[in-house]
Amino acid sequence: MVDLKGNPPPTLSAQNMNRPSAAGPAPTTVGLSAEARIAQLESLCARLSEQLRRQEQVLAALFPTPGVIELVAERRIDLKVGGTSISLDDINLKMQTTVRAAVTAAKVEVAASTVALNASLTSASGIVKCPTLQANAVIASSYTPRGRQHLVTGRETLPAASVPVL
Repeated sequence: MVDLKGNPPPTLSAQNMNRPSAAGPAPTTVGLSAEARIAQLESLCARLSEQLRRQEQVLAALFPTPGVIELVAERRIDLKVGGTSISLDDINLKMQTTVRAAVTAAKVEVAASTVALNASLTSASGIVKCPTLQANAVIASSYTPRGRQHLVTGRETLPAASVPVL
């Protein structure tokens, strides 16, 4: 555990248990009148209140909206855990992992001019629906085109019912 500046918390010991802060000397309480001790405690309370106010300002700057974490970087933000990393910069979002990566959602939308899937096998458990399909080869047990009476394969036009299945 570290504070916001990356420093470890002070350790508790017999010397600093009664101190308001590990940064300063222990207050002298021997021989003080009750009024002086009250003034000393009020001063300590004021210092602690100021420290809390500064910490709240730092936290408010880090988390301006409750439940939202916003990191602002000049060049790049990297998150790394073991062999998995996520890197964000002004032109890329890159995820790398040596283990399984999963996205679970009710709906996933990708808006891009081009989407490339570089995998030896891509599978879908449901229906793949698209207005236009371009393929170099089709391997299927059946194929039923809809919306067109004829298909062009190479240089010849075949009726839809006579499309060869590979």
